[in-house]
Amino acid sequence: MTYGMTVRVPSYSSIERLRRAVTPEIPGLGGFEQVGRGGFGTVYRAQDERLDRTVAVKVLHETSFGADALARFDRECRATGLLSSHPNIVAVYDSGQTGDGSMYLVMEYLAGGSLADRLTDGARPVAEVLTLGVELAGALETAHGAGIIHRDVKPENVLFSEFGSAKLVDFGIARMKSAYETRSGSISATLSHAAPEIIAGSATTPAADVYSLSSVLFSMLAGNPPFDRPGEDSLTPLIARIATQPPPDLRDSGTPDEVASVIERGLAKDPADRFPSAAALGDALVEAGVRIGVGVGPVPLRRIDPLPATGAVEAISAGLADTPGPTTVEVGRARARTALPVDAGADWPSPSWPPRRRSCSWPAQRSRWPPRVPTTIRSRRTRV
Repeated sequence: MTYGMTVRVPSYSSIERLRRAVTPEIPGLGGFEQVGRGGFGTVYRAQDERLDRTVAVKVLHETSFGADALARFDRECRATGLLSSHPNIVAVYDSGQTGDGSMYLVMEYLAGGSLADRLTDGARPVAEVLTLGVELAGALETAHGAGIIHRDVKPENVLFSEFGSAKLVDFGIARMKSAYETRSGSISATLSHAAPEIIAGSATTPAADVYSLSSVLFSMLAGNPPFDRPGEDSLTPLIARIATQPPPDLRDSGTPDEVASVIERGLAKDPADRFPSAAALGDALVEAGVRIGVGVGPVPLRRIDPLPATGAVEAISAGLADTPGPTTVEVGRARARTALPVDAGADWPSPSWPPRRRSCSWPAQRSRWPPRVPTTIRSRRTRV
C-alpha cells in the first residue's frame, strides 16, 4: 500500500551508477572500505590482490576533467612517484581512471592517523614540533626541487605510519585540482593555513608552502591555527586577520623565544620576508633546537630532477597557475566559494569595514603587496 504516493523504481543504470559511486572499479584492487572523505575526493582502504598488501586509494570527485587537466594529473603523479623515495613523503604505487572515469591515486596505507587527530588532544611538546617541522621542511624542499608545489599543507595532510613516521600526502592532487579550477576562475585552498597571497588570488610559489608549514607548526604549539577564533562563524573576519594582523605571540603560552621567532618569520605577510626556502626554515628550526637544548636531526633532503613539461602541461604551467580569480576555501568540514571581483579603488583599511552583510570585494592585484582590501565577499557554506 502506497497511501496515494507515487513509487518510482530506480532504473538499472541509476543503480549501476550508485554502485560504482560506492565501490570504485580498479583492476587488481578489491575489498574497498571508505575511510575518509574531503573536498577533493574519497579515500578508501583496499587490498592489492596481486601483492597481497593493504593500500590507500584516493578517488577524485570530479569526472569532467579535460585533456589538459589529465596531462597535469599524469605528470604530477609521475613526479610524486619520484618523491616517494623521501622518508617523509607518502609512497605512490599507481594512478589512473576508474570505470566511471574518475581519477584515482594508489598510495601506501598509513595506519597511524593524521596530525589533525593528534591536535584534538591540544598543543604538542616543543621537541615534537621541531622534529616534525624539520622532517616536513625536508619533504617540501625536495618537492620544490622537483618543480612541485604542494599548495595545501595542513594537519589533515600529515599522516603517520604504524611505526610513527610522519608522511606528507596529497602531492599532485592539490596542484592538479588548482590548475583545473583556475581555468574556470577559482583557486582551491584550506583557508586556516593558506598564505595571504593565495587568498588574494596571486600565483602560487614555494613561499606559500613555507607559510602553510609555519601555520601548521603554530597550530601544534598553540593548539589551533594562528588566525582562527573559537565559535566564529563568518569567514570575513578570518580573511581580514590573515591579510593584515600579526599572529598571536606564542611566547605568551610558554614557547621559547628562539622557536617563536622562527614561526613568526615563516608567517610573514610578504613572501619576501619569509625564509627563502623550506630548507632554510628547516635549518632555522634545527638551530633553534640547539639553542634550547633539543637535539633535532638535519633537514632530510633528496635531489630529484624535475620532469620535463611538454604540450598541454606547458600551457597550464605558463598560464592557468598564474591566473587570479575567485577562491574556494575550506574551514573544517565547511567549504565556501568567495567571489573576488577587481576593485581598484579599494584600499585597506576601508571606511566601510567591517561590512554589514558579511560580504567584501578582494581585488586580484598580483603586483601589489599587501593585497588591497576586500569589500564584497559572497560566501556560501555547504557540507562535504
